[in-house]
Amino acid sequence: MSRRLFPVQLKLTFFAATELPEMMTDFLTTVSKKILASDDWEPVDPYIEVTYNAIQATTDYRNGSSPVWGEALYLVGQFPPLVRSIKIALKDHAAVQKDRTISSFLIDLFSISESNPLAGFLPIFGPTWVFLYGSPREYTMNKDQDGLGERMGEGVCYKGRLLMEIDCHPISGENASNMNVQKQSG
Repeated sequence: MSRRLFPVQLKLTFFAATELPEMMTDFLTTVSKKILASDDWEPVDPYIEVTYNAIQATTDYRNGSSPVWGEALYLVGQFPPLVRSIKIALKDHAAVQKDRTISSFLIDLFSISESNPLAGFLPIFGPTWVFLYGSPREYTMNKDQDGLGERMGEGVCYKGRLLMEIDCHPISGENASNMNVQKQSG
């Protein structure tokens, strides 16, 4: 029996994150705090980058170690999925330097769905807290663990947690070709 693919829309909702580490731990932190002259400014501006099937989407960035997004990203795919996993990276927006990855992880769509059309269900996940792990801070002496935040191994340091949800709905074929990445705040 051949499998029939049909278009689906993946909805990834990101609610909040907590306990994120400060990413600017150097001289720039002190200078930035003095320039902004604000006591409530925190040296981390997190945002989420989602990659699936060569499509990339991002949330807006927020300031603080406990950001609240309330944003949904909509991506179009096929079911059963041709690409098995979604990469979710929590990054720190940097105005001067390159954005740094706080933590990243993969979600296997086969583990959150059932592809048998008779007894199956579309991908669904959460809402749930996902614990984040990554590489040690940049100022540590052990540079062989720097790639751990980019999924080049198992993360060794706790980096916080992310409250998120994945939902999936079938869409009609003519709508699938007209839909790009969509973002919804609220």
